[in-house]
Amino acid sequence: MAEYAFRFRDQLRLWEPPRQTIQKLALLSASRQRLINVYNQLAGPLAEQQGVIDPTLQKQLSKSCQGSLTALEKDRNGAARAGG
Repeated sequence: MAEYAFRFRDQLRLWEPPRQTIQKLALLSASRQRLINVYNQLAGPLAEQQGVIDPTLQKQLSKSCQGSLTALEKDRNGAARAGG
């Protein structure tokens, strides 16, 4: 390994950590993507059940999830604004 390192020392590049702004954007983007995934996991089945299950039950399920969906939407939009 030492011979290899010596032979290619002219091509050596020192590692530099990513700029703080890039790290921040990556973390915000990952957080937003998780919020989108959670929102879709909650909203997807509600949309798929539309017209398949009893309308009264569908309304009750939608109502019970509405607060969470609204909060996730608000958080997702806040994460988008913070990153841009």
